[in-house]
Amino acid sequence: MVAETGDRIETASSSAGEIYNQLQKEFALELDPDAGGPQARIESVYTSIGHISGAPLQDGYHFAQTQINSFGRPFGEGWNTTNGFSLYASAGPWSGYFRGELQTAPSVPGLPLTARQFIASADNLPGIPPGDPAPSIQQFQILDAYVGLTLANWEFSFGQQSLDWGPGKGGSLMFDDNAAPIPMFRINRVTPMAIPLVSKFLGPMRLEAFFGQLSGHHFTAGPDFQTSGSFTTEFQPQPYIHGERFSFKPTRNFEFGFSRTAIMGGPGVPLTFGTFAKSLFGSGNGLPGSPQDPGDRRSGIDWSYRLPKLRDWVTFYGDAFAEDQFTPIAYWDRSAIRGGLYLSRFPKIPKLDLRVEGVYTDVPAGGALSHGFYYFNFRFKEGYTNNGQLLGSWIGRQGQGAQAWANYWLGSRDRVQINFRHQKVSQQYVPGGGTLTDAGVRSDYWFTPSVGFNTSIQYERWLFPIIQPGAQRDVSVSVGIQIQPQKLFRPSHYHQTADARNERNQN
Repeated sequence: MVAETGDRIETASSSAGEIYNQLQKEFALELDPDAGGPQARIESVYTSIGHISGAPLQDGYHFAQTQINSFGRPFGEGWNTTNGFSLYASAGPWSGYFRGELQTAPSVPGLPLTARQFIASADNLPGIPPGDPAPSIQQFQILDAYVGLTLANWEFSFGQQSLDWGPGKGGSLMFDDNAAPIPMFRINRVTPMAIPLVSKFLGPMRLEAFFGQLSGHHFTAGPDFQTSGSFTTEFQPQPYIHGERFSFKPTRNFEFGFSRTAIMGGPGVPLTFGTFAKSLFGSGNGLPGSPQDPGDRRSGIDWSYRLPKLRDWVTFYGDAFAEDQFTPIAYWDRSAIRGGLYLSRFPKIPKLDLRVEGVYTDVPAGGALSHGFYYFNFRFKEGYTNNGQLLGSWIGRQGQGAQAWANYWLGSRDRVQINFRHQKVSQQYVPGGGTLTDAGVRSDYWFTPSVGFNTSIQYERWLFPIIQPGAQRDVSVSVGIQIQPQKLFRPSHYHQTADARNERNQN
């Protein structure tokens, strides 16, 4: 797309020309006809320092989270820092990527007894979680780190990887980057493919699938429905998770997809081709923890539609999510739903965009669902989490809420953003219910094409009477610097070949 645009960019506005130049730099490797040789690049080096004044919320699985969709980074009241770097390399069909961070966060006080009693009841635990404070954190955390092989437009990758299976910015109901990346084997179709007969009506198809393993799970139930485990020790083996997603694009303005995940394995259910096949294709249910148990299954759909006459700037999108059902299409009254509207510009303010999303897991009508039903599982008591953090949407187990972002673009990467988020958790799930509201301002400015600077400030108010009787207010402030070196590292013989080619072209 970048290469094709180059023939028409002279007639575009200066703003479009600036964006095009940035895309040329971003995809320099792909645009280079001789890019098949070995090469490597430091993608970015960055640092971020933040301070939270006031006690934040950290348990999105039971209550809510102050910081969301941040790859599971730790945070607490006081100073929080992140220092990281990322790099990638390629050689022919092989590729590799690495991103690691040195993270620090202060100690976090334990929850009061009333909140811990609620957690024990909501998760069917054999005891009350301890109220000890969590220790301060100073760790080097590997985020995305994997190797890949691309053959005939199919990419096979293995390592720590993050996924976001849905349109929009607030995070998919099915799978997003709220939790830390998990180790997985992934297959991804990197370009659309045509399916005989099917693509004639539904358009080209994209497909991806993964198989990975979770961590941070402590309690599990067996065929006798008795819960076993320990608050201090993770059970072994930790549960496995696999997911599949395919999407179609019948028109240039409309795209839709289907997704599915399943958590399986754990004590008493060894990983075999038989148990995997039952988890993948099985339609019935077995006793939890028995060889007939197909696992904890979820299904989802997503869609995106640009208005044909206004396709340059108006897009509707959303996704739906069903627990233990084949598809949300057949169970709308028992499905969680997220909807969004994106305005890429305004008629008289072309540099301003707006995105608004609404989401709920507190189903407003129908369905015989127990309270806290979504993301919970009777066998795996920590539910749909990795290291205690939701793999799905920040809205949690029985909530409703909305998000909004407005950006005013000063350049292709320079902007000022105003954001807002509100979450309400049902009192039918958490005694007394709960709310969280935050609003913030963020700015991004690039001094040069390689050096950028960002700042943000967020004000938050939350109220969960089960944690404390009155409202809590906190302010988060952060400052970050990012360096994106432009230099590619290639073997000396590649530079000699490139120099000779350039000399021939000049002659």
